[in-house]
Amino acid sequence: MLKTIFISAQGISFSLPFTNQVLIFTIILLAIFLIPILLRKIGIPGILGLILAGIIIGPHGLHLLEKDAAIDLFSTIGLLYIMFLAGLELDLNDFRSQKNKSLTFGVFTFVIPLIVGFPVLYYILGYNFYASLLTASMFSTHTLLSYPVVGRLGITRNEAVAITVGGTIFTDTAVLVIFTIIEKSFIGELNGSFIVTLGISVALFVAVMAYLVPLITRYVFRTFPAEKYAQFIYVLFVVFLASFLAMVGGLEPIIGAFAAGLVLNRLISHTSPLMNRIEFAGNALFIPFFMISVGMLVDLSVITSGYNAWIVAGVLTLVALSGKYIAAWVTRLRYGYSKAQQQLIFGLSSSHAAATLAIITVGYKIGIIDIDILNGTIILILITCLVSTLVTEKASKQLIVAGEGENVSQLTSRESIVVPVSNPMTYERLMDLSFAVRRKKENTPISVISVVLDDKNLEKNVAIGKKLLGMAANYAAGGEVPVETASTVDIKISDGIERIAKEKLATLLIMGWPPSQKKMLDYIFGQSIDHLVDTYKRHLIIARIPKLLSSISKLHLFLPVHAHLEPGFGYCIEKVGSLAQSTNKTILCYCSDVTFALITNNFRSNKITAPLKQIIMEDWDQIESSFAKTREEDMIIVFKQRRKGISYLPVMDKLPAMLDDTHRGSTVFVYPAMPEDEVDDTFDV
Repeated sequence: MLKTIFISAQGISFSLPFTNQVLIFTIILLAIFLIPILLRKIGIPGILGLILAGIIIGPHGLHLLEKDAAIDLFSTIGLLYIMFLAGLELDLNDFRSQKNKSLTFGVFTFVIPLIVGFPVLYYILGYNFYASLLTASMFSTHTLLSYPVVGRLGITRNEAVAITVGGTIFTDTAVLVIFTIIEKSFIGELNGSFIVTLGISVALFVAVMAYLVPLITRYVFRTFPAEKYAQFIYVLFVVFLASFLAMVGGLEPIIGAFAAGLVLNRLISHTSPLMNRIEFAGNALFIPFFMISVGMLVDLSVITSGYNAWIVAGVLTLVALSGKYIAAWVTRLRYGYSKAQQQLIFGLSSSHAAATLAIITVGYKIGIIDIDILNGTIILILITCLVSTLVTEKASKQLIVAGEGENVSQLTSRESIVVPVSNPMTYERLMDLSFAVRRKKENTPISVISVVLDDKNLEKNVAIGKKLLGMAANYAAGGEVPVETASTVDIKISDGIERIAKEKLATLLIMGWPPSQKKMLDYIFGQSIDHLVDTYKRHLIIARIPKLLSSISKLHLFLPVHAHLEPGFGYCIEKVGSLAQSTNKTILCYCSDVTFALITNNFRSNKITAPLKQIIMEDWDQIESSFAKTREEDMIIVFKQRRKGISYLPVMDKLPAMLDDTHRGSTVFVYPAMPEDEVDDTFDV
């Protein structure tokens, strides 16, 4: 083993392992950047590349670095971050829509690998009870590593995907609970007193996480909507506070982090820049540190010293894949799924990564499992991730060939969203709305435009408009949403907006209004828009969103009796469904039975799983009393047609004034598209 490489002119000793903190950090960053890229070229997933990087630079490899306190700190942060993201990224709408099937699959994919794995480890490999039970429970976890494959191929809304994602909630939670019991029993703390204390602590923990944290979080998001860094820091604070409270309650901190993810799941829009920042920070820094630290635990000499480690690794991998395959097969028999759906369930649930690493790492540190299982788990992760990716891709293609992919016939022509911006105080909320309703699969750039009035302040207004477009582009970049910017000058703002919308072949125009709703149709951006509302042929949304979308409690959707007869009804319902899906909100539909049935069918066709509830409403003359029953944190969405529309009612002209008097929260007017020949295109001078 090399000891000293050289001594620099500055007197800094470069010896192995390196001790200079700056150099250590530099080497780790280089490993995070370079090694996964190189290994990915030969088909090794990035997560495995990071583990291999830790093996190479760690104490059992080239011994460039020692696993010191600094690395342990970042490793702990990364471990908690993995479990936090596991809870945060789960689609709770999918879980709710297929709740019974998800729970059933969750039981199968939890119990079967456990039943298969424990006897093999205990009787065949000869491990003790605790090691066998902990390792067998690890077989029950799964990481949706191949989920991007189904997204790329358009199978995300298949029922098999929905129940697999939903089952993750059950199986991961159950495994974490079992892990806590195993740990306490192993160290001799599992007794009556502990169970009582644990029960009380868990009850208090659940109460804090389920009621107090959401209450405080909504207040923070409402009070500091523009403080991007403050929101991110607050989220991290919640994660580590929950982890600490779990420790105080006698649970593992990874349970607290997972619970924090579940709690914040409904409060953070999955399309928001905040979500992007959370994922970016974890995937770029914290999680790679954890993966590298796991690799640093692996002792290559154990693997190369004999056959035992390879036998353990082979058995672990075989049992893990077998248990997940049997669970998928039983699920297919229970619900009559096709062979391709069974393979898809198996492919998605067979990869072991995040939760597996978390459990095995902690188990190794407290002495329940040995180095052979740790090393074998690394090999298991490599093989199962490769199997998962290959099986998922093959099954997805089979479903597409069988016609079970997403029904693109439900979509209109390629979407083009145009968002005019003029107010630095409100443009972010309009952008958030466009992020939430856009078709993610198409990934078409959103057109953000600035229309400047041609008057004596032209130069100044043009400069302000360009600055605002730059701010909007930066904001979209934070959410990784593609945008195009454009600016123009016109003698009438509304005419300029309509002209650019036509040039962009916009399928949807999203606009905001000033604080006074009573003058919404008279003044917007300082100009009359009556002509725009009456003559713009395609879908139009006019919105007032004073707070973050994540702070909204429920969506109240008001539809007139004949709304379903409008040509643009389907597209508008799709947008409302996308908004609810992105923000994890329930929609209360104030409409007739016929309209509600068509909304339900539209959601089913577009695979939208947001919860729907109907409130019968036949007399729109009483709509003001319905407005008054909503809360400030609710969003009111009104299906509002132009005067020549089929569903137009005279009371619609009074709605802005009504809402000004009865509702101070978020309000959205949705105007469906009209047939070309029903629009008066007379030029209004």
